[in-house]
Amino acid sequence: MNGILWSCFLISGAAALMLEMLWMRSAGLVLGQTAATTATVLACYFAGLGLGAAAARGVHRAPVRAYGLLELGAAAGALWSLGVFHVLAIDGAHTWLGGIGAVAVAVMPATLCLGATLPAIGQALVGAGPVGRRGAALYALNTLGGALGIVAAGFGLPALIGVRACYGIAAGTSLVAGLLALTLCQSASAAVSTPVVRPVAPHARLRIVAVGAGALALALEVLWTRLFAQVLHNSVYSFSAIARVFVLALALGAAAAAALLRRYTPDAVAAGALT
Repeated sequence: MNGILWSCFLISGAAALMLEMLWMRSAGLVLGQTAATTATVLACYFAGLGLGAAAARGVHRAPVRAYGLLELGAAAGALWSLGVFHVLAIDGAHTWLGGIGAVAVAVMPATLCLGATLPAIGQALVGAGPVGRRGAALYALNTLGGALGIVAAGFGLPALIGVRACYGIAAGTSLVAGLLALTLCQSASAAVSTPVVRPVAPHARLRIVAVGAGALALALEVLWTRLFAQVLHNSVYSFSAIARVFVLALALGAAAAAALLRRYTPDAVAAGALT
């Protein structure tokens, strides 16, 4: 059922942002709790998401199965990152560049899989409605789940049950989403409509605008982290507070875009958001 897949993408977002908070905490033990560490983790995190999404653009056949396998891969990647950071906590990073490389090695496997989930599940759930509206709703749901993940892993949960257990919860959440998707894929009574929709390639200028908007958004997040560190102290908690507001605003913006796309063209909505 499509409703189950929507729920899977909600908890997938929670798992993804739980991992980001945990990686920020673990990287801080290696590189120090600084704005540079925040920038390093964010750069590796979003580089992995972008590369994963680009690699999954060609997923047109069995997208539900592909999504399920990607969630299982994200669960395995979460456990992999726990192991890498555990080794780094024991041996340490001998140079700053070595630490950056180690962070990339730790987070890339999971982020590549997570980045590929949106194209896969988008292909499965696009249905008969406009791609833009359904895509905005999917993104809103995923980022709303991410906000919940930030609250869980960024504040009290690591102190309550420990960081390793939080890694286990994040991995288990992705595992549940993957197994549910694979069960739907195998169930004859849960057929999911998956029409093949091949989007029109956007104009080159729109690609440049998208790149610029993404760069500006992440630059602002790092800048706000640096500024608020003077008030809230430079810790994972200050970043979690900023990230929670940031991601929740993204979710609300995506939900607003989904509503506006019922009345206005995508070009009009995009122009209004940028201005």
